[in-house]
Amino acid sequence: APAPHEKIVVSIVAFWIAVISTLYFIGLTIEQWKTIIGFIVNINLFFFYGAPLSTIYTVLKTRDSSSIHRPTMLLNTFNAVFWTAFGFGVMDWFIFIPNGIGAIMGFIQAFLRLVIPSRDAFAADSLSLEMKNGDVELGDTSPAVAEAETFSESNSGN
Repeated sequence: APAPHEKIVVSIVAFWIAVISTLYFIGLTIEQWKTIIGFIVNINLFFFYGAPLSTIYTVLKTRDSSSIHRPTMLLNTFNAVFWTAFGFGVMDWFIFIPNGIGAIMGFIQAFLRLVIPSRDAFAADSLSLEMKNGDVELGDTSPAVAEAETFSESNSGN
């Protein structure tokens, strides 16, 4: 059976094939094409830039910013800022408005990441303190770690 993300990708491709085919057979002008495609792409962008809203809610509720993935946040914010600048430069509201909203959402995430501490940071600080004391007990019981521990114990007698 196909994975859930594969079904989503196929659905999106099928949607765009249907849209483009329909627009082709209707016989619209280029400006009408641009307007319709612009609206559809903007709806897509609102979903893309709106996706972090659930993460922002989680950060505010738990007072923990570790759910904000820093590299994705930075790249999405830079992307939105550059597209906003381009849209403003060419005075294209289809580019300027949704990407401007995306840039604002990115800045909100960056602000939360800076202001609200991450539990990952607390864990890293406590681990470094434990390492300084020499009392490191990671407690990882994954099969790979158990196998590595067994291997090192069996080879320590050599």
